[in-house]
Amino acid sequence: MMLLPFAYQGQSKIDNLSFENVENNLPKSWSIIGDSPATISVDNKERQDGQYSVLAQSTVKGMAGLMYTLPENYAGKKIHFRLYQNRKPY
Repeated sequence: MMLLPFAYQGQSKIDNLSFENVENNLPKSWSIIGDSPATISVDNKERQDGQYSVLAQSTVKGMAGLMYTLPENYAGKKIHFRLYQNRKPY
């Protein structure tokens, strides 16, 4: 799974980076990307912090991920993201 939080579009604030706001079993304000038939949903069993994490499941190889649109233009500034990943083999 790949997280791409680098798109720019005018939003008012950074929201839901921890997946706590859920809509239709997906983190609100996040978009699914890729061409894989993977199933992506929130999960409340495996998590690092908070109520939810994101679960991506697939039986075939391919690219699937989530994308978050940042609310500001951070050109020329450093942004640090931390990702906790629990990868299980096919």
